[in-house]
Amino acid sequence: MNDLYPIKHLPVLLDANVIIESHRINAWKTLSSYFKLESVGECITEAKNVRRKFQSKMPINGDDLRRALSFIGAADSKKYADLVVGSDNIQLGSGEKALWAYALGWEGNWLFCGPDKASLRCGIKLGFRDQIISLETLLISAGYPNINNLKKNYREKWHQDFLKAMNSPG
Repeated sequence: MNDLYPIKHLPVLLDANVIIESHRINAWKTLSSYFKLESVGECITEAKNVRRKFQSKMPINGDDLRRALSFIGAADSKKYADLVVGSDNIQLGSGEKALWAYALGWEGNWLFCGPDKASLRCGIKLGFRDQIISLETLLISAGYPNINNLKKNYREKWHQDFLKAMNSPG
């Protein structure tokens, strides 16, 4: 990704965990009004299913979620096959698999936000290291004032430490 191109103008592909975390800390409205957010149906389903388990803590309305996303994508079977071949069969959840397969069809600049280690390994293996961004960085860019409640794996330090570890031999 070109560092001179403002991230506000890039589409951001979100996995279910980011959707859930941004709702948990009440940052969804800020995030969705600042960025062009995209996801896939599988990630939306995952986010709604988690909502059922923790409904009192994280109210996620599926219809509102779909309206806030600028696009809900889907990957064709060839992209899924390309993903399996290109990722050396890294074990991904169904939402992450669908989202990375969808990402394989992108041209131009875009960003990927998701905290799962297997998903990040997959993105790096597929050559998308520069597109991967932390939720903390997105929220700071959007001017969200309260990032103190973010869980560790959504923070920029955790993100950078993980990417650094992926560069280490062995």
